[in-house]
Amino acid sequence: SPRGADSGCPPPPPPRPVERPAGPQRAAEIMWCCTKRASSKVPDEPVERQSEDSRGGDGHGHHLTKGTRSRNEAAKSNVDTSLAPPSPQPGGLGAPRQGHVASASWMRSVNEAFTEVSLFITSPRAPRPMSEDTSEPGAGRSHHHHHHHGGLHAPLHMHMPGRRVRTDSARDPHALPHAIDERVDACHSETSEHIRIRHRLRQALVEEGIYQTWLDNNHSLMRFMRARNFNYEKTLVMLRNCLEWRRSHKVDSVLEDWKFTERQEVKRHYPYTHHRTDKLGRVVYIERVGRIDFKGLERVTSFERLLGAFIYDAELTMTRRLPGAARAAGHPVDKILTILDLDGFRLSMFDQRAREYLTKISQMASDNYPEQLGQMFIVNAPVAFRAVWNFMKPLLDVKTQQKIRIFSTTGYQEELLRFVHEDSLPVMYGGRDETCDFQTEYGPWVDEEWNRRFV
Repeated sequence: SPRGADSGCPPPPPPRPVERPAGPQRAAEIMWCCTKRASSKVPDEPVERQSEDSRGGDGHGHHLTKGTRSRNEAAKSNVDTSLAPPSPQPGGLGAPRQGHVASASWMRSVNEAFTEVSLFITSPRAPRPMSEDTSEPGAGRSHHHHHHHGGLHAPLHMHMPGRRVRTDSARDPHALPHAIDERVDACHSETSEHIRIRHRLRQALVEEGIYQTWLDNNHSLMRFMRARNFNYEKTLVMLRNCLEWRRSHKVDSVLEDWKFTERQEVKRHYPYTHHRTDKLGRVVYIERVGRIDFKGLERVTSFERLLGAFIYDAELTMTRRLPGAARAAGHPVDKILTILDLDGFRLSMFDQRAREYLTKISQMASDNYPEQLGQMFIVNAPVAFRAVWNFMKPLLDVKTQQKIRIFSTTGYQEELLRFVHEDSLPVMYGGRDETCDFQTEYGPWVDEEWNRRFV
């Protein structure tokens, strides 16, 4: 029947402008439409008819089978009150009219409305990438050559860490921060339960006054959730500890205030670099562990400065390298492929200083930059490395251990080419790229701003 003054419901609102609002306004519009649809399903029978629910009826005089009654009860129990706004007032938009009890169909429609709004806010539409947990290149996927840089040098829209939230979440703790860039931010393999946990985490951090804008990125938050197997309480504790660590070490301003003036000298004694991307779009990190000269490092820097350099590079990866790789690939990228080259390694190199450094950075990475490793290849491993591996293995969680493959001096070239395009893989590892000098970085994240600020 038509909605009007005689129906007991408010008249429909005036026509809306053709131009669609964005962000939370658009979410509110979706909620309005869904709850309007839900309210139209509320029956006009007197309240006495609702008592049939207890006798196997559906409130409309129809008999319900046991299966139907179970589904209706499940629909009622599935309403997610953590995502719901305050209960509507009698006669309000989307609420059952006075004198009526909410039927299962109305509850089901409202639940669908809440789910639709949540998915709208948290899951922007983007091309579907490979599964986050896969370590195999996609069959039939088009490979992005590293020379194809179209559209990669547009202004970077990732929020820098350390600035207070300026989205609606700062004013309304029940509102979710907006996605930043669908190529960087969209999560396709998550479930509705993951979305709810993510919402609760953001809400809790906002209410505690410690939320930071780098958590606007869904994948940044999902890494912490995966590290704690999607346990809400454990993830919240981990995030609190991480945010306190960032505050106490002034990590939020490290890219502005910390100057790595000895970078070139350090890399002469400690060869490492981030060099292009693999076939899944992941950043490739290469470290020549067997060529590390700890005595030379002591002459040009200190242990504390090395730890500072690790934090500096980790922040560059999170705010520059991974977003740049994602834009090049056209889908979210939150993993790294690592090559550790042990050519020249001697057991005498693994002294007390080396063990202390490895222990410190392993713990720092696990606690504050979790779940970034996609795949690790340890190549040119001598027999003596077994003792080192026995020391390092307990420092790594089981999931990380499963991502690591160890090769001697043969067999790794063919395996690396399964993951990295030969034009992006350095010649020394079986590819055709001759630009890798462990001093200059090459990759889709390198632009004019990078060369001006971070070289």
